[in-house]
Amino acid sequence: MKALRKFYLELVKLVIAISKNKSDLVQKYGKFKFSLILGLASAFCFFIFNTFLSNNEFVRKNFIDTADYDIAIKTHSFIKSSDKTPKIIVVLIDETYLKKKNLSKADEPLAANFTPRDLLASLLDELDARTKDQEPKAVLLDYYLAYPSDIKGKVTDDDRLLINALNKYSQRYKIYLPTQKNELFLEPYLDKNITLISTTMHVNSDNITRGYAKFTCKNNNSIPHIAVALSSGYESFYCDDNKSYDFSQLLSTRVLYKRITKLKNGSLKSNYENISIYSADKLATISGFKDAIVLIGSDYKGSGDIYQTAIDDTRSGVLALSDTITTAFKIKELKQLEPIYSFILYFFMLSSITFLTLKLSPIKSQGVRLTLVTTVNFVIFFTISFFGLFWGYYIPWALPLLSFKGLEIIFAISSYKFRHQKHHKARRTKWS
Repeated sequence: MKALRKFYLELVKLVIAISKNKSDLVQKYGKFKFSLILGLASAFCFFIFNTFLSNNEFVRKNFIDTADYDIAIKTHSFIKSSDKTPKIIVVLIDETYLKKKNLSKADEPLAANFTPRDLLASLLDELDARTKDQEPKAVLLDYYLAYPSDIKGKVTDDDRLLINALNKYSQRYKIYLPTQKNELFLEPYLDKNITLISTTMHVNSDNITRGYAKFTCKNNNSIPHIAVALSSGYESFYCDDNKSYDFSQLLSTRVLYKRITKLKNGSLKSNYENISIYSADKLATISGFKDAIVLIGSDYKGSGDIYQTAIDDTRSGVLALSDTITTAFKIKELKQLEPIYSFILYFFMLSSITFLTLKLSPIKSQGVRLTLVTTVNFVIFFTISFFGLFWGYYIPWALPLLSFKGLEIIFAISSYKFRHQKHHKARRTKWS
């Protein structure tokens, strides 16, 4: 990263130095021709980058995500979404609730993500009492129940309390439980109405959780992610542990996170209007469960289920899932434009914006004029990229402009050398 920062610093210095030279590139090529050359060359450079380099992990990590994608997503996260569907109610088993149940001291967090099974059973009892005549669409208990409570592997009375509660309430509404490759200890005891589902989030090599895994393989069978199951039904996936995913496939599972604000009363508010967040301590006050998706999960520092997102916040797994499910419902999956359409878009936009800026600007200084062209392109492209996310399209904004700026520098250097050679030739002619 130090080398990258040094490169950017040297690039900025070069741009400043070149912008001070007196050769006028626009005058040399003409406004229209200059705009066409710059737009065509920049669009071609990005086409090559997007087609042949975007699948490289180093390129994706250091350029696509950090220099382009993450900035667009962060900006998008501040805008509130007024759409009320799908209705999601998140019930957090947090420090407040655990203290009330005498499971956490006031001055220290829990050390491990183990919520007693009888407590989970009791919470399901409370939930069922609140949902009389307003049955939810689905309930996810976001706990990976791989092992019994007893350290020796014995199924305890507390375990049976939870199993009985799950089986009982699955007769009224759909209940989902997370699973992975290994069998859960309670699988042999579960009613057929209970569905095992994947809740796996995809953590990139920089430890940022930008997306989710569409399915998990278990006994050579694909288990779909809950976001896929709820929004699209059960799609057919093929298990292949050696399969590598290109950038467009990774992009299709990206999550459009929204900001979560902590209010003065301590409660949490999402910028997704369809998501309501409550502490389990407030379960008795919650209403509006009719046709809602209810997510129950842990939310405290020692839970072991905490993710760092692309919008520079950390959140529990169940909160990440609420945004994941919402994304799947709203746009199904994030998409890229086809390469040829990207090429046409960038060529047309870069050329036309550059030409109109040069045509309408009264500025004569080359350095200021080229800086103005880049700035106007930046503002317009970022706006296009920003609104593209609302329609489910990721349109890179920074990378085309980086190639645009690079080509501008090349033009300036070429023009400077031409002027320098012409100057020396004139001097030699004078003295000969």
